[in-house]
Amino acid sequence: MLHDSQQEKIVLSKTKIKQEMNALQALGKRLTTLSIAERRKLSIPDFLEEAIQDYSKIKSNGAKRRQLQFIGRLMKELSQGNVQVITTYFSILDGNNQSYNAYIKRLEITRNALISNEGTLTEFLYQHPNVESSYLRTLIRNCKKESSDHKPSRAYREIFKLLREVEPFDYQS
Repeated sequence: MLHDSQQEKIVLSKTKIKQEMNALQALGKRLTTLSIAERRKLSIPDFLEEAIQDYSKIKSNGAKRRQLQFIGRLMKELSQGNVQVITTYFSILDGNNQSYNAYIKRLEITRNALISNEGTLTEFLYQHPNVESSYLRTLIRNCKKESSDHKPSRAYREIFKLLREVEPFDYQS
């Protein structure tokens, strides 16, 4: 009887291993859909990058399947941190990452505060001395002007881009 319960645990652990391997393989397949520039953002290791580039050159379905299995095995060699960064990146792309959504919301609130309050602008420039103050002030002035003319605000988007550059999202968290 004891022998049967041990055997069940082994089967479950094999199942768990297969599930993890399939998850890594699926993650690897999603990596193959990214552009080279997007993969560079994730700073994946060279050996994995090579395997992904090889995958894109393969035409045969059977060979693609084997290459995906190989990519899955290579993904198993990645550190847990690297896998977490990749998973976070894809959850952001899917739009269901709460920390990224909170980050975007915080940037929007900051942008609106910068536009509406001069004191916030002064405080922001004090906290981020590397930001070109004249450029930011020009964007804010243009944004106020465009909003009064009821035009689509290009400056509004530019302020948001600037904020994203100044305070980039941390994929590690």
